[in-house]
Amino acid sequence: MKNSFKYHNLNQYCTVLTYTSGPTERKIRYLFMFLFTFLFQPIFSQSMLKYDTPSPGVGSLLRVQSLPVDLHSGRANIAIPLYSIALKNYSYDIQLLYNSEGNKVDLPVGNVGLGWSITGGQIYRVANGMIDEVYTFNEYMDRTANTNWDQESNLNKYYNPFIYNEDYLHEPDLDEFIINIGKINASFFMYKDKEGEIQTRISSQNNSYFKVKDVKVGKIPDVLLAETEWTNAHLNKTYHPKLYIESRPVLITEITIVDSEGLTYIFGGDINSIDLSCAYSKDPDYDSHYSVYGDQIGSHSMIWDSFHSSLLATASTWHIKKIILPNQENLTFNYDKGNVNIVERFLYTDHDSIHETEEYEYNKYRLLTCTRKYINNPNDNSMLEARTKYISDLMEEYDSVTSGSISSGSPLKVYDTMRAQGLLSYPVETVVKRNGKVTSAEVMTYKLSDQFAVQDKQYKLENDVPLSDYSSFKLLNSAQYSMDNRCALEMEYLDYDSYGNPANIADKAGVKTAYIWGYKGLYPVAKVVNARNTFKSVPQYRDERTTKYVNLKYSSLSANVKSYNFYTSKAGDVEIVLAGALGFNWYVSGHLDNKAFNLVQMRSSDNMGKPWTDYQNAYTYSATFYVSAGYHTFSILSTDACKESSANVYDGDIHFSYWTRKSIAPETSGTDDVFYENFETTHLRPASFGYHSNNSCIGPYTVSLVTNPERKYVIDYQVFKNGKWEYMKHDFVNGRDSINEGVYPIDDVRVYPKDASITTYGYYPLIGLRSATNERGVTESYRYDDFSRLVSVMDNDMNVVKEYDYFYQNQSVEPELTYYNEQIRETFTRNTCDASLGEMGESIDYVVPAKKYSSTLSQEDANQKAYIDLRNNGQQYANEHAECNSNIIVSVYNPMEQDYYLTFDWGVQGSIVTDYYEIPPSRKIADTGDVLKDYEPIKVYVPRRFYRDTRVAPQDDHWAYEEPSIKSTPYAFDINYNIEYYTGHEDTYVIGGYPFAY
Repeated sequence: MKNSFKYHNLNQYCTVLTYTSGPTERKIRYLFMFLFTFLFQPIFSQSMLKYDTPSPGVGSLLRVQSLPVDLHSGRANIAIPLYSIALKNYSYDIQLLYNSEGNKVDLPVGNVGLGWSITGGQIYRVANGMIDEVYTFNEYMDRTANTNWDQESNLNKYYNPFIYNEDYLHEPDLDEFIINIGKINASFFMYKDKEGEIQTRISSQNNSYFKVKDVKVGKIPDVLLAETEWTNAHLNKTYHPKLYIESRPVLITEITIVDSEGLTYIFGGDINSIDLSCAYSKDPDYDSHYSVYGDQIGSHSMIWDSFHSSLLATASTWHIKKIILPNQENLTFNYDKGNVNIVERFLYTDHDSIHETEEYEYNKYRLLTCTRKYINNPNDNSMLEARTKYISDLMEEYDSVTSGSISSGSPLKVYDTMRAQGLLSYPVETVVKRNGKVTSAEVMTYKLSDQFAVQDKQYKLENDVPLSDYSSFKLLNSAQYSMDNRCALEMEYLDYDSYGNPANIADKAGVKTAYIWGYKGLYPVAKVVNARNTFKSVPQYRDERTTKYVNLKYSSLSANVKSYNFYTSKAGDVEIVLAGALGFNWYVSGHLDNKAFNLVQMRSSDNMGKPWTDYQNAYTYSATFYVSAGYHTFSILSTDACKESSANVYDGDIHFSYWTRKSIAPETSGTDDVFYENFETTHLRPASFGYHSNNSCIGPYTVSLVTNPERKYVIDYQVFKNGKWEYMKHDFVNGRDSINEGVYPIDDVRVYPKDASITTYGYYPLIGLRSATNERGVTESYRYDDFSRLVSVMDNDMNVVKEYDYFYQNQSVEPELTYYNEQIRETFTRNTCDASLGEMGESIDYVVPAKKYSSTLSQEDANQKAYIDLRNNGQQYANEHAECNSNIIVSVYNPMEQDYYLTFDWGVQGSIVTDYYEIPPSRKIADTGDVLKDYEPIKVYVPRRFYRDTRVAPQDDHWAYEEPSIKSTPYAFDINYNIEYYTGHEDTYVIGGYPFAY
């Protein structure tokens, strides 16, 4: 079987790979032109993606975080895999590689982007002095190969070659070569010894062995870099200046490397597989005939065409040209510049061969518009054609048959907007034909959602037989489009979130699916079938007047010169009023934007004379300006003030009022069926681990949701108790539920209809899917290695159900990465004290130090082990190490119907401390007329110490304090509760008075 691929209108660098196997010379060639289609796609919102989250087994494209490091240079190896060629016992990856060392500002952009290159495998030269070929690679002498290399007669030829000029034509400093291919990532030197054998010296440590097998030295053809046409109007003559890249007469053209496994790598070989470093070389005769400004020097007839300047090239990089396996299977890399039309694939069977051809067509934006496949076989002449129409094609078609632009009110304006925004690569229609008849078709329409162009409806052709009369999607005019009436609605995208991600989708049966997106809109974290979120809350505002007050300093008039920015919510008056101060005269000049004002306020009873009489005659105390809505500036440029003789010093006042917008109750509509919180970005009382995630929540958590009253809902979540995560689930009623598991972390809080199906997802950002949990709370989780490859799949109990191994037999396996816990601490209070005797436990911190626990699963698993330690041992540690402090149990009776504060003052003069105790109203239990019998007391624990005084006061009026009645003393001062003075542990206080007997 033989395939050929056609490409049209592409002028790019391409990579063609040829695979040859054994003596039959079987060949397969691949062309990766899809790369360029990918590179010219515009960036758009998530709405253009598919929304079902794949398992890591098939969704391994999200792998770009843990980066391997080049052991020679230390830089990160950033690679995007494009294609892998697999032979029997060998594979080679085609990749996009990025140079992580940074890019200079004048670095030219290549065909695959700034800093990027295609595939791997090259040798790069670091020249030391002159390049090795200048004095010829063959003539380098290694004197250490001589038995008397350390004799003075030999060493003199190194440090003084001009006197001992036997080595004058030999290069004394070897160039360094850096190789990167396969397992080889090293720096080496090479030369020929006196027997003519090539010697290899590897300078990098801990690298796979290899050697240089052959080096070819020769002439690289000159390359025409640029030419132009220039006409001298005075001479009426046309010239054609040309600029060539001219290589040095002798350069290394090819290097052959053999590694320890017998693989042969051939680098370079032709001009397309060698990178040249160029230096401008000017014709030496030019300076004597023309100045640096191009002016002619002297009288001569030498014109510009008479000179020959060039770019002198040196070979700097040799790209991989061929890889030969020990069994003679090989891969050949062809680096081509220009139009590539056909690439064929030849597949041979044991008895015959088949020639299969694939042709590709692209539009002028390099978007793949058509793929044709056919076989040159007398028994099968069928052709399969897939054609895609993009926004660019749709609008070109529209322009060719219709005049006039699409009005802003038309639903088709979205297509004109997408073209204006450069969103030309959005597919509109895909049609598949077999032998010229349509067998399937898909149509996608679009709409505008806020600032995004998003998918609207997807249609599919529903027909059992191939069609010859299919009608393609097109815009008929500015208000109508046409589509084949046999295309039926397949999916409708109902709502989108603020990131442009689909929030609600309906299938052809009308079943709605709700999506919630997390990680700043990058990944879908919840998918709920038979549910829809439609609740919207639109902020509402009311315009009202507000006043800005500015204090005028009397003691420092220059400090008043300031500007104040403010925002008016609507057009209207800004009123400026100079209030000044009683007993003072004030004068203020300034600007509102560019409008001047002068204000005076006379509030002094003294006759101040001039200039105040002039101010009073010329100005008033207020000014009004009409301004538009928006930002404005109020500026004070100068002030003057004086006070009457009897007045104290007070600052003055000037203020201005304007329209502002006050937030009021929002306008709400719709209901929500789904709620999901994974606490990854909320950080509400976070723990250092979560349920297959980084965080969870400790403490009470309340969920409020405006639900549909006609549906029933459940709430479920995970709680970490007894050293493991437990699944909890109960009804969610009245749109509100509070979860309080105390000190135990909760995670993955979900609310959804009882008749819905929910799946929630966790991720390792930029790596892949971390977990998937269904509506029964059963979770499948995934682990990855340092190269972001899936290594294991685990069930709900963390048992490994699938495992992936990326090592060869007998290859040493790298040790698993070990994670250590972070330090955590929590304050615990001793709970073994006798409260009936007034004892209260003191608090103490229990600390689990960092790196006490380890895990090979994840950082969160190590932190989880530390948390189990904290929960199991923290309270016991407090009971063993914290003290029991002694207190007085004060029973406070509050027969009043309001809250009070009970306060105690203690300490030394100048450093008085006040302790506050909140005393709510006591509950009435009887009606005997005796406060002590009719009310339940509020018990407070008061530390034993000497108190200077005690008082009670209503919480809403601290100044209305009074003295409580105290059972132990008739006085509310000098209360000594120290053990040596007060041996009991209880006392009684009554607010409002009580006739205790003393």
